[in-house]
Amino acid sequence: YGHELSTCPTDDQRSVAANQARYSQNGCTALGLYQPLQAARVSASNVRRLLEGWTDLQVPNRQLSIARMAAYEGWSKLLIAEAFCSTVFSTVKGEEIDFGTEISRAQALDSAIATLTTAISTAQSVGGAAADSIRYFSLVGRARAYQDKGDMVHARADAIVVPAAFVWNVTASNTNTRRQNRIFQESNPATTPSSSVGARYRQASYTSDPRIKVQNLNRLSNGTNVPLWAQTKYTAVTSSIPAATGTEMQLLIAEADIASNRANTLAIIATMRAAGSQPAYTGATATDDLNEIIDQRRRALFLTGTHLGDIIRYNLTV
Repeated sequence: YGHELSTCPTDDQRSVAANQARYSQNGCTALGLYQPLQAARVSASNVRRLLEGWTDLQVPNRQLSIARMAAYEGWSKLLIAEAFCSTVFSTVKGEEIDFGTEISRAQALDSAIATLTTAISTAQSVGGAAADSIRYFSLVGRARAYQDKGDMVHARADAIVVPAAFVWNVTASNTNTRRQNRIFQESNPATTPSSSVGARYRQASYTSDPRIKVQNLNRLSNGTNVPLWAQTKYTAVTSSIPAATGTEMQLLIAEADIASNRANTLAIIATMRAAGSQPAYTGATATDDLNEIIDQRRRALFLTGTHLGDIIRYNLTV
């Protein structure tokens, strides 16, 4: 995966070279980003290829497994597209590697959409609770990819299918370091955190929100004098992380409906503010509505892997 990448196509881009280990080389236990996502993508792609070459007699629940592998592959592509402006999607075929060529973020998103579409159609053909869960997981991913592309019509069409209470969790365990909840490992009140909660989430309007679980450790980090705040949303290395939720889809729908169905936008905002113990919303313009939705995304999706995509999508100040 030693390809030079950039995270943004503008003058403030950050180029990532092959020798910059944190982003290009580090694995799951060293806070890696590109390599773990690519490994997940390639693994899921290879397993799906093998499954598609076998028969239902040879593999029990083969179609359900194909749907699951396509979902994992598609989500890996989506997260790579959200983190990097360009990438390479190589594939493994037995002992052979088909090396891909550099593709843009938009092309990576298109590839994610295509793969997630396979997951959705395959899961729908299988039916049943397990297949429905995979289908909703894939619909969330595809809706997000469409949203990243600015196609809110297709994004909303996917989002509206997902139940508001739906949650797909990334499980964690203490069986080995690779399976541990890395957020907890980096930030918990029982240690001196390697990472501190950002300044926005130290404000009273956020700390009073029950969805924002943080703790002021009342001391500074060594050397940098950064105030140390720990997250308390995840309480152990075994805590699951919600990767795809109906809550995110409700906020997507609210955004899509600002101009065409503001009453629905306001209803969703009201539900979100109630969950955050906030007073009634008083915004009056479309700009107010979008800013409120962005803020509710910060709150409701806290530490679930959505904020980098939001920074790029809404051109937010870091």
